[in-house]
Amino acid sequence: MAGARWVIRLQLILIAFLALAVVDFYLGAVFRIDTEHGVGHFSAFRFDLNSVPMYAGFNCSVLGYDVQQSPQNFFTVFGVFFANFLGVLAGSSMITLTFILVLGSLVDRAYLICDTMIAEKVALTGFLFLTGLYVSSLSSTIGTLLGTPRVIQSIASEGIIPVLNPLAVGQGANRTPVRAGLVMTLIAIISVIIGNLNKLAVLSTMPFLITYAFVNYSYVSLAMSYDLQTVSKMR
Repeated sequence: MAGARWVIRLQLILIAFLALAVVDFYLGAVFRIDTEHGVGHFSAFRFDLNSVPMYAGFNCSVLGYDVQQSPQNFFTVFGVFFANFLGVLAGSSMITLTFILVLGSLVDRAYLICDTMIAEKVALTGFLFLTGLYVSSLSSTIGTLLGTPRVIQSIASEGIIPVLNPLAVGQGANRTPVRAGLVMTLIAIISVIIGNLNKLAVLSTMPFLITYAFVNYSYVSLAMSYDLQTVSKMR
């Protein structure tokens, strides 16, 4: 419990940095222009252009970026989008959806495709935005480090999946999930070795979709059983 309290207090400090980063971005969207990187004023015309799908590849070397964007399709884009904005418990991440709308109104499409740090160029200072970006990564890491092994340990303790039974073992008075933590660390290392966030986002979408499928099935099953129970009582 002491560790959990420490993490909660640290998260409050991190939230303050995130708030500064968000304010820095919105102020930059209003007051800053960087034509060298395709950043202009709010434009409904530019937003209309950027709202049209473009799945073809793009050679970013024409803009000075050493990147070759490969062609995409609806499902690869959906895989990245769904996990970040429509997943379970992702409500706190919905503010970044407004970032997408703002960037679509300010920045030319080519720079949106090629420059992965374009939001930093839109921000007023850039420094505060980058600080918030790094803090956000740290916050997610701490939350995952604390919560995910506990979830794995709880699933293993249910005995539903026999292969996970060894992960139910905990150490100390608080049953710290050391084994589950080591497994999650190994998975994290493999993800870092892969080194492609877009591919990882597509993979992480599947658990979200499966979770939604089970939630919807549970609701439909409950509704059908309730209807059957109501009909039987009426008889």
